[in-house]
Amino acid sequence: MEVINIETPWPHFEVKHFLTADECSLVKENFKVADTPCDSKPITKHFAIKLRDYKIMESRFMELLDQLDFNFDKDTMKFTCMCHQLAPNAIYKIHNDAKKKIVSFVLHISEQANGTKLYDKDQIFVKETGWHFCGGAGFLRDEHTWHSFDNLNNTKVRQTILMNIIKIDPERLETLTDRLMNIMKNKPEERLG
Repeated sequence: MEVINIETPWPHFEVKHFLTADECSLVKENFKVADTPCDSKPITKHFAIKLRDYKIMESRFMELLDQLDFNFDKDTMKFTCMCHQLAPNAIYKIHNDAKKKIVSFVLHISEQANGTKLYDKDQIFVKETGWHFCGGAGFLRDEHTWHSFDNLNNTKVRQTILMNIIKIDPERLETLTDRLMNIMKNKPEERLG
């Protein structure tokens, strides 16, 4: 894995060889089983990744965080991962990620597509990240990490895997865990496994 740190218009990074060629072939299977590739409606679609591939992504992402000298605290942070498709000629608006997102990374699964567009604090376009097949681009969120993405001038669906580190509220997590445990105690026939 090769990480390239870039400072303009704000600190972000591009990654080459996030996955090996074999891992990339495995992960691409997620997109073959998507119910239907988006083509016009909806223009964007998220769907779950296979558990086997989730584990690959999580392991690789933790390697990336190590290279970024990012301290992952499993008590207050959580890794998330999902597949994403964007229809040809579609545009996703300029936005800043939700405050609960700490790190965002887009893994490029399509062999060719447009990178992420980056904007300054006034939301004026500055640059587009490179497209790195089985690599990608990401950043640590702050108040000025405005970005967008599109699939303009492309005839194929833009396929990516979105990975994030998000803040978790330990009290809320405890409450949800308690609720789940109570459900499982009251309905033992619904237990998993």
